[in-house]
Amino acid sequence: MLIIKSSILILFIILLSGCSKDMLYPANYPGLNNSQDNQEQALQTTLQMPQDTEIDDKQAALLEKLHAEYKKWENTPYRYGSTGQTGTDCSGFVQAMYKSAFAIDLPRDSSNQVLKGKEISTSQLQPGDLVFFKINPHLRHVGIYIGNSSFIHSSTRGGVMISNMGMSYWKNRYWTSRRMLTEGTYTAQN
Repeated sequence: MLIIKSSILILFIILLSGCSKDMLYPANYPGLNNSQDNQEQALQTTLQMPQDTEIDDKQAALLEKLHAEYKKWENTPYRYGSTGQTGTDCSGFVQAMYKSAFAIDLPRDSSNQVLKGKEISTSQLQPGDLVFFKINPHLRHVGIYIGNSSFIHSSTRGGVMISNMGMSYWKNRYWTSRRMLTEGTYTAQN
């Protein structure tokens, strides 16, 4: 009986740590240093389009909106079931960001957010698209793509932060992407 209880407890702890910073960033991951300068440099890098990509004024305005909103939420701690700047979970953060930046009402939870908009492939990703991950068979995670394989999200240990989809943790858990904004207009897709 004790073995069963211990096994259940260990399984529960593993399930809850699905988005933990320890699992996302191995000790030797470059950029783990959380100094203000490094965070600002990473933010500037990820919020720019690749050099060979031309961006129009509307897309530049979109990136500026995402940057401004991110700065308001940066380092907000993770709090399951919450949506405020004193603490938020991943889907609550996405819902609040979309409401504030684009005046778009999204469902509260990722299982309903993934049903909205238009499904797109990773090769079609543009800033503002939602990216979804399957952390385990029962836990989903969502963030907002910002370009250069990076996305903004709320992590259980890191709070609101920027991560790279190319990291093995995210690459192995990637599920799908959805476009909520129409091309060029940045209004609701559906």
